[in-house]
Amino acid sequence: MFKLNKKEVEDYLIKIFDFIENGDSKFKGHPGLYFFHTKTELKEKINELLSENEYDEFDIYYITSLLIRFMLGRYDSHTKVSFKDNIYIPIDFTVEENSLYITNITPIYKKLIGCKLLKINNIDIQRILCELEEIICYSTKEHLLVMIQSFLSDVNVLKSLPSIENNTEEFIYTILNDNNDILFIDLYYEYIKYKKQNLKYQSFRTYKSKIEKHILPFFKDYKINNIKSKDYIEWKECIINKNFSYKYNCSLHICMVNILNFAYKFYNLNENVASKVGNFSKRNYFPKVNFWTLFFIFYII
Repeated sequence: MFKLNKKEVEDYLIKIFDFIENGDSKFKGHPGLYFFHTKTELKEKINELLSENEYDEFDIYYITSLLIRFMLGRYDSHTKVSFKDNIYIPIDFTVEENSLYITNITPIYKKLIGCKLLKINNIDIQRILCELEEIICYSTKEHLLVMIQSFLSDVNVLKSLPSIENNTEEFIYTILNDNNDILFIDLYYEYIKYKKQNLKYQSFRTYKSKIEKHILPFFKDYKINNIKSKDYIEWKECIINKNFSYKYNCSLHICMVNILNFAYKFYNLNENVASKVGNFSKRNYFPKVNFWTLFFIFYII
């Protein structure tokens, strides 16, 4: 990532606004650039904004956008700068009553559609919205909302915001998820599609069959946050009564732990009750021993 010193950035910004004013063979320039403020006022504003010693491309983007809004007012929604290569996070939002809600997302998280956005990288969403509005020129409230909704999934724009580190490599969206009333059977269908990507065909068939025979019949009609310790213990008793081997019972328990971990990660499950209750106890099992009778030995001989 390149960095420019304060003087280099100042010269670079002056060149940008010279281009906006005069244009080139393709762009004819902006005749009203200095309608609200003079060139002197522009330079004074540049000096006011350049309070650091070094600036990277994200800093320069944000400062340039601030200056465009300063020079042209909030009503010129056509003049703007953008990154050469934009990277977008696969998530879309809509604004309802000053709050943001997920409207589209990668399929594995589709149950989060409708959830309310609270924070990005632990920064309150209202602060982020204020920082975005500072760099958006808009003539109508509707246009402002469209631009905000777009910028909230634009990696480069998010990196340019003062509240977010320019070198961040991940974005964590904190949401209010009220979708925790999902039934276990619906959770299972989402989980098994996810699991299919990680198992070979025969292993997947065996895994799927195991769950559908011994787990799904018991839990299918439960809401995931209504599965309590007593329910899990009752299920374990049912499995013990089927006289499976200890190893097989443990494999069923691991299936349940994995399913509920999936729910904890993607569906706001409060706790993993399978992990809380724990695995089957080995003391209830006895190793199988095969006895060879004398008659059978003679018969073999």
